[in-house]
Amino acid sequence: TTWQISNLHAGTGANNVTPGSAEILFNFRFAASNAPEALKARVHAVLDRHGLDYDLAWTLGGKPYLTARGALVRAMSAAIRETLDVETALSTSGGASDGRFIAEVCPQVVEFGPVNASIHKINECIEVADIERLSRCYQLTLEKLLLEASLELIRSGHIVAIQDMGAAGLTSSSAEMAERGDVGVTIDTMKETGRETGRA
Repeated sequence: TTWQISNLHAGTGANNVTPGSAEILFNFRFAASNAPEALKARVHAVLDRHGLDYDLAWTLGGKPYLTARGALVRAMSAAIRETLDVETALSTSGGASDGRFIAEVCPQVVEFGPVNASIHKINECIEVADIERLSRCYQLTLEKLLLEASLELIRSGHIVAIQDMGAAGLTSSSAEMAERGDVGVTIDTMKETGRETGRA
């Protein structure tokens, strides 16, 4: 947890008058392990200990969050390793983000984006090549999550059989799927869209 003063104002502008009051704007950057009420109590305790006459107005801009590791972390770490050849390390050193709102409705949240040396500065920008690399990481992450979800459905018995559709088409993949699941297959050809245009 860190404490920053963003604005400090006192006095009338004259250089020979002792200010009668001071106005300070400050904020805490605190982790999920710290409760806002506990931080408030510590500030009040310090001010009271020094006998200061003060008025404090608190605003909670957003709550920090920390979600548990799970399938999302595993999938994204693997995608980054395969795409960028980088071993990842989980960190909470970043600033505030909209992830704090998503964490209230999702059990797993991971923030991963471009390196931005110009963040919050004039002419903020990123490399175009980073967007392309990020896109590949995101796509591979989704593929890995879909695969893990499919395997879990197979293990739980919710999927009887599954088979990818290769160049041989619907007939071949359906027959292979039926064989794998030891079941029959009914195909409504009226709902089959036909061979994709441009394919051999």
